[in-house]
Amino acid sequence: MAVSTFKRKIASVQIKLASPETIRSWSSGEVKKPETINYRTFKPEKDGLFCERIFGPVKDYECACGKYKGKKYEGTVCERCGVRVESREARRKRMGHIELAAPVVHIWYLESIPSVLGTLLDISTSDLENIIYYGSRRIIERAFIVTDPKDSPFSQGDILYETEYRIYMRRWNFDVEQAFIVKNPKSPVVSDLDGEVRLKTERTNTGRELVWIIVRNVVRAEHTVYPGMRIIVKDGENVEKGQEMTMEMEVEPIYAPFEGYVEVDELTNAVTLRPLTTSKEQPLVFTIPYGARVLVKDGEKIKKGDQITSPTKLPSVKASISGKVVFGRDLNVRPLEDGTYEALSMGTLYVESSIEERKYPIFEGSLVYVNDGDQVKKGDHLADRFLFEDEFLASSEAKIFEEYYPTLFDLEERVENDRPIVVITDIDPEASEETGLKIGDIITENEYEAYSQIYPDKIKASYGATAIKELLQKLDLEELKAYLEAELKKLPVSSSKAIKLRRRLKLVKDFIKSGNKPEWIILEVIPVIPPDLRPMIQIEGGRFATTDLNELYRRVINRNNRLRRLMDLGAPEIILRNEKRMLQEAVDALIHNGTES
Repeated sequence: MAVSTFKRKIASVQIKLASPETIRSWSSGEVKKPETINYRTFKPEKDGLFCERIFGPVKDYECACGKYKGKKYEGTVCERCGVRVESREARRKRMGHIELAAPVVHIWYLESIPSVLGTLLDISTSDLENIIYYGSRRIIERAFIVTDPKDSPFSQGDILYETEYRIYMRRWNFDVEQAFIVKNPKSPVVSDLDGEVRLKTERTNTGRELVWIIVRNVVRAEHTVYPGMRIIVKDGENVEKGQEMTMEMEVEPIYAPFEGYVEVDELTNAVTLRPLTTSKEQPLVFTIPYGARVLVKDGEKIKKGDQITSPTKLPSVKASISGKVVFGRDLNVRPLEDGTYEALSMGTLYVESSIEERKYPIFEGSLVYVNDGDQVKKGDHLADRFLFEDEFLASSEAKIFEEYYPTLFDLEERVENDRPIVVITDIDPEASEETGLKIGDIITENEYEAYSQIYPDKIKASYGATAIKELLQKLDLEELKAYLEAELKKLPVSSSKAIKLRRRLKLVKDFIKSGNKPEWIILEVIPVIPPDLRPMIQIEGGRFATTDLNELYRRVINRNNRLRRLMDLGAPEIILRNEKRMLQEAVDALIHNGTES
């Protein structure tokens, strides 16, 4: 039996991190399209996963378009199709790459036990996953409504959650009330009695509008007022039965102050005196007092000092019932300097006494169905609602609605929300000392916005693989090594903290020894292995069988292209976050060579 003399030339294999530049140096071109082959021509698609320009020709020494055939053209790059003429064996060696629209984390370094990434950054794996996959933190907290902004940048009625409120109050002076959340308000608003509608509008201490619908069932007494009468009560004033509302007075005759012609208007109960054309006087209008006789005729010419009306006596008008005075719409009055009113026409003074009254506060935004002065019946709809579901009410507003609608809605004191989280990637030393925050701390997005307003340009936080990359780039391995060694000297050898520090120190030393940079854990570019290592095989019926890798690469390219397109369009951040998370999951599945989670 012959003995083999074959000697292995490979002494060892070392697996290490590759920088983005190294991965690009392996590549013969960027794979931009998810397609593999054209199912009509059975030729690889250009810039796709089987592209001949990137990975080499399908046929030995023949370009894709067939212009160059034969070994004599070896090394020639076809100017028409861009394919290099060479052996098809190149398709087992040449690699491509995918330029990612957003960086992703290499999942092996996240999910290893213990987590390399978590150990290096001293952040728990669960927190890292929340940052990388754009997770959130469930928070149950109170809310507050700004009632007086004072010197703060807030507006009256702004809503602040407890976490951000406690940050803002350190720096700015402003007043708030605790907020309550409305749940299950019943609608519509229905009148409980027959009566007349009165509407009144006011502003709450949060600056929002409140409409009061007042329905009153009243007894109303009418009192006729004649021209010239002096009204000594005000609209809305309360009077007792028998109280005088107009003054009893002697009315002197009216005399002509100049020569002219008179016009008597019985409809308006007035006399107009027009001066002669040669006079510089202006026309005068006299209201004929109640009970006075007109002593001149319409169109008559009179002299200065002629008597126009007879003297008369105006009786007083007394309230027939106790109640509130209401000036009728037909009553035309002129206010006098002493606070009384002169009646200019015949009209009505009402005295109203309420038998029953109901008030219905309606919050802004609701649709009020009734108008001031409308008559409604019991059961009639007054408004479509009094409050909206999930409306925030200040405590003073909540008390009003609890008083008038005690069983028709619920209030919740605390809000339960999922808050997106971010990790601090940079912070000014002064801001760090004041807040107690440091690089690597995880806070909610609301807290970050609050800190950013108080410390503009002094604190930076982010999420996703971008944030992790920034943290890794800030690591000074030599400085961290010295710090860990100094800390270990202070601790008992067997303590849990010492064990954790030794594990981290070993990892730091390994990085220093290997020359690898921690930020290479974050992938900006993904290698695409040669197509002959992930082949497509035609089977019976014209169908094709392929490896899972092609489908996994296809998913990465599709999501990457979609993310890049959305970024170019300036899509909202919430959409981009979701697309970045899906790209991360697609790369995870590719590296695991498994199914998408």
